[in-house]
Amino acid sequence: MTDVLKWMDEMIEEHEVLKPSGNVISQSFSVLIFAFRLKAKLTQQELADNAGVTVKTIHRAEGGSGGITDKTYQKIFDALAITPEDMADALSKKSNAGERDLVHY
Repeated sequence: MTDVLKWMDEMIEEHEVLKPSGNVISQSFSVLIFAFRLKAKLTQQELADNAGVTVKTIHRAEGGSGGITDKTYQKIFDALAITPEDMADALSKKSNAGERDLVHY
């Protein structure tokens, strides 16, 4: 899991457009879903099919726009084999990053 989070950070650093917007949970989950989808070598359509949701839902979830229900997140997490520990790590990492950002201002 640590390698995936490190890889996510590197991708975000290199590609400004990947920085999610929205609330902290949506932001954290968006990066987590995107990274796990790429690691699994799935397209958004393939993930949508596996999770039983629409491609638009995957797009929204990866964009961090919010408005995704917990049941929908669970379908996506199940399709990507994302564990509760992975979710907690992502939320913790986002929280810690926010604290570091405050120090720089």
